[in-house]
Amino acid sequence: MVLKNKKGFTLVEIIIVVGIIALLSIIAFPNFANSRQRTLQNSCILNLKQLESAINRYAIDNNLGSDDIITMSNLIPNYIRSTPICPAGGTYNVTEGINAGSRPTCTVDKHVLP
Repeated sequence: MVLKNKKGFTLVEIIIVVGIIALLSIIAFPNFANSRQRTLQNSCILNLKQLESAINRYAIDNNLGSDDIITMSNLIPNYIRSTPICPAGGTYNVTEGINAGSRPTCTVDKHVLP
């Protein structure tokens, strides 16, 4: 009498498992990519809000009018610790100077204050 021990998986079972994993990854990957872009955008918008707040506080503290120019050097270190960096690689136009009351912007598309 010959006894056969069946241990392990059959080829069909392995192919089914690999197919299920592939299907799940196809569904999940675009969501991860979109989530990353939204996270970068939200982080940049938070930086822009902090810049706007610092500009407003500086303008109020120094009684500035709408024609006065505010640069990043005016804001550091008393109103902001350091120059913020866009997580998506964009740059903020604050270093060029902003009229008091205007809003900072980012060079990356869709990174805009609401």
